[in-house]
Amino acid sequence: MEFTLEKRITAGIHLGHPIRYWNPKIARYTYGIRNGIRLINLVKTHQQFKEAKKFLRRIKRHEKSILLIGTKDQAVKAIKENAKTSQSFFVRERWLGGTLTNWSTVQTSLLQLHCLEREKKKNAWAIFSKKDTVLFRKRLEKLERYFGGLKGIQTIPGIVIIIGQVVELVSIQECYKLEIPIICRLDTDCDPNLVEFGIPINDDSKIRIQLFFEILLTKI
Repeated sequence: MEFTLEKRITAGIHLGHPIRYWNPKIARYTYGIRNGIRLINLVKTHQQFKEAKKFLRRIKRHEKSILLIGTKDQAVKAIKENAKTSQSFFVRERWLGGTLTNWSTVQTSLLQLHCLEREKKKNAWAIFSKKDTVLFRKRLEKLERYFGGLKGIQTIPGIVIIIGQVVELVSIQECYKLEIPIICRLDTDCDPNLVEFGIPINDDSKIRIQLFFEILLTKI
């Protein structure tokens, strides 16, 4: 997707938060204030997109997996759709602590999910009581909700892409502990020092989140 200046401004991705919501560490990615709103430097945004895409291509060449994380309401639809089109994995429900750092537990949950789906497909639950069937169904729904986007993943991801830094700090800490590189959208209340590839761009609307993914994941 061609990321022209006109498209950037029309989408409003240069509009940060009101000045009272401010992380001073983001200053190098901003250039001023207008009507009480901090403005994002779109030249820096373009540069950061280029660096992030270059790294993503390297990850793809080494056949490492990509994980998309975004649990804020505006992101959940785009997270699933773009994970599918880019052949990535995703988490869009509440992040469960230990999803990355307690990997063996996640693998156990994924195995349970696989077994329950297979049994349901074969109608294997028919021999159980109605009460047991309800319990199986609830367990399947819970596992699908939290781990469905990880089906098929074999190892911890080679890189993680995060929407909404402020609400995803637990997953960021887990990535940091495991030395997993992070690409993250940075609004003006974010800390660029927490991630390897911070991309300054407004993250408050579904349209801007979708635009972010289209720019980042196209032609990698």
